[in-house]
Amino acid sequence: MNNKYLLLLETLYAVAKKIRIDGVKAIVKHVDDPLRSLFFSAAMAQEPAATGFMCDSLHMLATGVTLDELTFYMEGHRHRLISSDKADTHLVNMVFRTVWAIAHNGWDPIACTEFGRAAIPAAQAMGRKEWVGYCNSLEIERTQTNINWDALLKEIKPGA
Repeated sequence: MNNKYLLLLETLYAVAKKIRIDGVKAIVKHVDDPLRSLFFSAAMAQEPAATGFMCDSLHMLATGVTLDELTFYMEGHRHRLISSDKADTHLVNMVFRTVWAIAHNGWDPIACTEFGRAAIPAAQAMGRKEWVGYCNSLEIERTQTNINWDALLKEIKPGA
């Protein structure tokens, strides 16, 4: 899988897991300062437009907007990013689908990222079974990207 897709999927997986454990308010400090966040700093450095879209959308979710308001905002923002060629269309669609799934699916990290993974072109993507297996092994084998999983796991599960 292309490293930029994997990096954003891993980021979304970690965020979905944090939200599932601690609730959506737990990510506010991270989306407010993504360059200093354990969750977003690596993705922000590599894919700032798609990561900014992710942070803005998650911030709206944390403020308690309705699902309709979130979807309306995300549709408009996605369209602006794609039409201005500021971000990879597939990355933006992957972020859109995953954040939408996080808002709808009770915060299940694998299901949410699987929904987003489906937006990646087949030539660039892992298969479904491969992605689920990869998610299950992230905490054991760590990652192929430059996310600091040791520090991130402490943030997700203090005392780990």
